[in-house]
Amino acid sequence: HDLCRDLLSSAPGGHVLGHDCVVVAGDLNYRVGIPREIAQTYAQYSEWGKLYEEDQLRIAMKQRDAFVGFREAPLRFAPTFKYDVGTRNYDTSKKQRVPSWCDRVLWRARGGAQVE
Repeated sequence: HDLCRDLLSSAPGGHVLGHDCVVVAGDLNYRVGIPREIAQTYAQYSEWGKLYEEDQLRIAMKQRDAFVGFREAPLRFAPTFKYDVGTRNYDTSKKQRVPSWCDRVLWRARGGAQVE
């Protein structure tokens, strides 16, 4: 998370957070912090809320460890990481990665700026 802090504080022309609206989009590489089998079961039954409760980014933001003051729209879709190529099956490789939301869009608005 040092990378995020460094990027936000060293932007050309001043501090990025000095703007009325800041959008961060990308592969933030946070995971769902539960065993793979449980995550797959939740995903199979579209239990996005239960998965989101264990989302590392959500937890870090709630604890004010990352992206303080930023917001994210509700995640109402299946985790997008990591499918076997050409299938709807989550990772069956040796790594057996946990289904997660890695690609994220966060925003922060201040001074009455509206973001929809």
